[in-house]
Amino acid sequence: MRHYPKFRSFAVSLTAVAVILAAGCDRKDAPPASSAATTAAPTAAASAATADNKWRQRLIERAPVADAASIPKDTSLWEAHEAGKLIYGGSKTQKLFSLQNPMTGELEGFDATMAMLLAKYLTGKPEVEEKIVTSATREALLNNKSVQAVFYTYSITPEREKKV
Repeated sequence: MRHYPKFRSFAVSLTAVAVILAAGCDRKDAPPASSAATTAAPTAAASAATADNKWRQRLIERAPVADAASIPKDTSLWEAHEAGKLIYGGSKTQKLFSLQNPMTGELEGFDATMAMLLAKYLTGKPEVEEKIVTSATREALLNNKSVQAVFYTYSITPEREKKV
């Protein structure tokens, strides 16, 4: 398995860009701490859910797009660039990380947003296809190229670095 040290620095840079862009959001763009609208009628709750995601839409709109020459060729990142979308492994049930909003059907949370930011960076648009992974399957799906990236509360350890 080829290791891509540039990818690690790329991932760290992407995270830093996301943090900087999030910090630059106006206070009115930030998601509210809680929403009383979720107990109202379904249409009002769906409207509130959409309003709560405006900060994320603005973040993604402001996200940078890579110059094709800066994306390493012969990598899963290049495959995503060529395909025009990122296929990633994730979850639809992890609160705060990647949870499917029952009102809008959209995935929300840190991991879901990071996947969209990476897709935007690689392809120019935040188009993603998510495949469900578990702790036991995420490395196998990366290695057999079923997914191009994994966003699933995954930390790098010396043992994992040898695998992916």
